[in-house]
Amino acid sequence: VLTIAHRLGTVLDSDRIMVLSDGRVVEFDTPRNLVKDENGVFYELAKEGGYLDKLL
Repeated sequence: VLTIAHRLGTVLDSDRIMVLSDGRVVEFDTPRNLVKDENGVFYELAKEGGYLDKLL
């Protein structure tokens, strides 16, 4: 199943997440692994959305 979402909460329970920036894949992994990279795009999105507590 492919889910395209504009809200992070929609995909947090997904097995894998592909993060795109300017039409390019910049990250692809599990949500828990993606959030471990404090310099990553997904981490910033999770931080801004208030999802870090749920993922860490």
